[in-house]
Amino acid sequence: TRVRSSAASDVYKRQVFFNHYNKHFLALCLLSALLYCFNFSPAKHVFLTISLRSTGSFSAIFLLLMEIYMTREKNVLADDEGDVLAFCYDFDKTLSPEDMQAQGYIQELKENVEEFWEESNRLAREHGMDPNLAYMYLMLKGAENNFYVKRDKLRRFGSKVKLYNGVESWFDRVNEMGRRHKLKVEHYIISSGVKDMIEGTKIGKKFKMIYANTFLYNEGGSCLLYTSPSPR
Repeated sequence: TRVRSSAASDVYKRQVFFNHYNKHFLALCLLSALLYCFNFSPAKHVFLTISLRSTGSFSAIFLLLMEIYMTREKNVLADDEGDVLAFCYDFDKTLSPEDMQAQGYIQELKENVEEFWEESNRLAREHGMDPNLAYMYLMLKGAENNFYVKRDKLRRFGSKVKLYNGVESWFDRVNEMGRRHKLKVEHYIISSGVKDMIEGTKIGKKFKMIYANTFLYNEGGSCLLYTSPSPR
């Protein structure tokens, strides 16, 4: 979200969302972006929805559109200082092809991935739990007789998380594009995943802030486990 530093009545937000959708929807988004670049979209707002999975001609086209977009912003806001273009990303199945928990953690619990998520959904449904709390409970419960859950260990699991092709270099490319047009580019994560695992990925340091779930740790970095009966 990008906010102009002017009078309150003139404050507005410009959002660029990334997600993974089918090719037809992506085509519509590209058309919308083109219309915006040529002044056909509603004033002050543009919503671009793209998939970072493709590294071929689609990515090249999108980067070209971003070049046009930034050029227009530089011209329109030439008198503003400190303009920021912020990208907000989901993580699982947006930057990574699979759920982060299913790329090593669940396997170390010696559990089946599909059965883990089925049990998580059951707990959430039957006990009125938030789905995030349900899967986090199972992460801790399954580890009780297997290993200690520590912040550093979760980050090591995160280091094994796979990324879509092109994602690892995406941030530096867009940052450089922003510098050429005197725009400050910031990257944020908004995810229902585990913050410490995201921090451990190859791109963990690319984000200004990661908004995701986290466990409660003691001073030594160990997760505080509560010995309570299973809600089965």
